[in-house]
Amino acid sequence: MGIAAYVFPVEAGATIVEDGAFRMAGSGNEYERIQAFPVMLRGILPVGVLGLITAAMLVAFMSTHDNYLLCGSSVIARDVIAPQCRQEQEADPDRDQP
Repeated sequence: MGIAAYVFPVEAGATIVEDGAFRMAGSGNEYERIQAFPVMLRGILPVGVLGLITAAMLVAFMSTHDNYLLCGSSVIARDVIAPQCRQEQEADPDRDQP
């Protein structure tokens, strides 16, 4: 997003206002610099391709957070639950093994 935050708004006729925000020519809307990439995509891509790009970004977001949950659950299983099971097993060695 870095290059789009500065190049696209200026090339598209935007005026840069304070703190990195910009105002597009022909509209009174003022956008923050974090909005430069979505505004650029909306300006240059047709609707169908824009939908595909949005879906791809959503898939990447979901995949990332799915992996966070997977890693978190394995940490809990290995670092919390497994030691508890080991302690119970050492305390009662005559207990039947599953």
